[in-house]
Amino acid sequence: MSSTRSTRPANSKSTLKGKIKEYEKQAREAERFLSRNEELPEATLFNFKSVLAQARRIIEEQKKALAEKAILEGRKQIADGLLVERNRELKEQTRRIARLLHELEELKKQKAETDEETSTFKQFLSQPDEKPRFEKFLVDQQEEKRRAEMERQNRLSSRRPAPTYEDNGASFSPR
Repeated sequence: MSSTRSTRPANSKSTLKGKIKEYEKQAREAERFLSRNEELPEATLFNFKSVLAQARRIIEEQKKALAEKAILEGRKQIADGLLVERNRELKEQTRRIARLLHELEELKKQKAETDEETSTFKQFLSQPDEKPRFEKFLVDQQEEKRRAEMERQNRLSSRRPAPTYEDNGASFSPR
């Protein structure tokens, strides 16, 4: 599935470039047509209708060529814009892929470290004389925690409460 995604931008990029070249070619042809300098025969009283018709035909052809050129230039600008946008998206995807690859490497490194620690721990526990020592260590650790908690509670309970005075009303003299 990822292979079709990676080929699609390349294909659309080459398609866009092809369209741009085609638009440029058509625009050059329209430009050539516009730059043609068709000479009209001099109008006289006898041929003015045919010269006028020929001039109208030339004007219409030039109008069509100008319109076509404007349309082609507009399409080329759109295609150029799309190409720039696709290039920007491609760069963003490339950055995203690089970041994800870096994260993947970090995760692989962390997994390797964790696997190594697990292996060492299993190896330590698999030794027959070490397992009872480890269990005793855990029991001692729990006892130490219980003893520390009891000492804390004893300290809290051994604290004397602050003396309380009865309040017999308003008095401004010391007792």
